[in-house]
Amino acid sequence: MTSEACVINSLTTYILEKPPSCIEFLPLDHNFCVIGTYCLDTGDGQEECPRETDQATNVAQSRNGSLIFFSVNETKPSVVQSFQTSYAVLDLHFSPNKPNVLAVATSIGTICLFTVDVASQQDPELKEVSVIDIAKPSILLLSLAWCPSKYEDGRLAASLSDGSVVILDCEDIQHSIYQEQCHTLEVWSMAFLPPFGGSHILLSGGDDSIIRANFVDWRPPHDSSGSCGTIEKDLFLPDRKIHSAGVTAILPLAAAATDSELKITVTGSYDEYIRVLTVPKSSTGRWGLLAEKRLYGGVWRLKLIRRWSSQGSDNFTVLASCMHAGVRILTISNSEDDSWTIKESAKFEEHKSMNYASDARSEPSEGNAQTFMVVSTSFYDRKLCIWKYTSN
Repeated sequence: MTSEACVINSLTTYILEKPPSCIEFLPLDHNFCVIGTYCLDTGDGQEECPRETDQATNVAQSRNGSLIFFSVNETKPSVVQSFQTSYAVLDLHFSPNKPNVLAVATSIGTICLFTVDVASQQDPELKEVSVIDIAKPSILLLSLAWCPSKYEDGRLAASLSDGSVVILDCEDIQHSIYQEQCHTLEVWSMAFLPPFGGSHILLSGGDDSIIRANFVDWRPPHDSSGSCGTIEKDLFLPDRKIHSAGVTAILPLAAAATDSELKITVTGSYDEYIRVLTVPKSSTGRWGLLAEKRLYGGVWRLKLIRRWSSQGSDNFTVLASCMHAGVRILTISNSEDDSWTIKESAKFEEHKSMNYASDARSEPSEGNAQTFMVVSTSFYDRKLCIWKYTSN
């Protein structure tokens, strides 16, 4: 099989202390990133990967991990801080409204909140400020999604290994939560659609191969009901046919060339395909498949790193972590006639074990080209690679 993608080589590499499961650049200082790690003590020298949970083995597991504050430098990368944890880290995200606040999903049913101080003359440092109990300690929190609306500051969704989805208000001192059973198996991925008309739609994807659009009704702060809000999972029809395996990544897109009422999302799956879908408009609407492409590895994470318009077309550069296939950079485009294409623009294949976590930052560029510094990781060999990609 021939490939149109260019092959990229690393600038430098680094071996981490524990297997990396997630990563994100600091919004306030792109010289640094935070890496979450996931380690299972099996007693036989084998390491479990994040896609396996106690539900699959029916055995109680002992996990630990760390949060690694990492200086991203193409010649001399280094660890600034290593915050050891008694839990494994499954996911982490900085708040879009308070970019010094980091939420961490743990393997013991909690969300941990950290702050980062970048104003001092010292290197930035992670400080734990709160631990929120979400579920019993045997339940893993698998993914997190901050509500993107500036009017819903501090509001967050979490997905669980028992198939449920939770919403909460991190700034509510009572940390009231609302929980809904949205899937029959692990909920691997979630994402809020861009707010539209005051409504909030939370997409969720599960190991049951189902994708759902869940309506979230946030209550005002300190509402007398004592709840932060509710989730209505049956307002839109779920889809059970498009994906032939678990839905592992969800990335909503906003395309100006498309009907403004049409909601677009990209998904990744264990079935090795990336897809562009339309989300149902109403309770009787159905999910639509606009484009798909096989990447020859389970598509574990998706990150939008660039959007631009050209000749009536909206274009999106997407960073994909593809498990055993390594990293792919994709160009997803739609035109005025609403046709969609997925092009594999670049690939990075130096990782020799599962690539679960990658992120990118923009670099100084000339003309219409855009250069990105990419940090990608692989799980079992604990390898971190730094490389660059230029989008024309």
